[in-house]
Amino acid sequence: MDDSTQDPQTTDQTSTNEEMDAASVMLELEQRIKTFHSSVTMKRQEARDLKASLQDALNNDKSYMDYEDKIKDVKMQQQKVKDQIFSLSSIIQTKEEIKELTEEVKDLQTHLSKALIQYYEITKQSVITMTDGQTYEIKQSFSLIKQSSKYKP
Repeated sequence: MDDSTQDPQTTDQTSTNEEMDAASVMLELEQRIKTFHSSVTMKRQEARDLKASLQDALNNDKSYMDYEDKIKDVKMQQQKVKDQIFSLSSIIQTKEEIKELTEEVKDLQTHLSKALIQYYEITKQSVITMTDGQTYEIKQSFSLIKQSSKYKP
């Protein structure tokens, strides 16, 4: 029998084993993701609880609360002055320009991100040098975003 010829039964078995291995790896990875997510959630809650206990300690201190009240009064006065300044037409126009620029930057960031993904996929390089000579690292980042209850794959 030629070495390059394989028994069809062996080929089917190999393919089935590879599929089972891939499925096993996928299930293990999914379980690790769920474990990490659970750990992150628990640590966040623990940090929230500790922050709340610190805030309670501050709220129970009379001296601190006196200063807190003074700060509130000063902030209210500051907000009144800020509102007067922001009601000027030139300031309103500037705020609108800032809003538009922020939106443009967001759109450009999205396009840049897509182009960087393409660049990385084509070149397999994780750094790029810009026209000013500055070198940047291409960093991929993924995160979990909670879906609405309507989303069920």
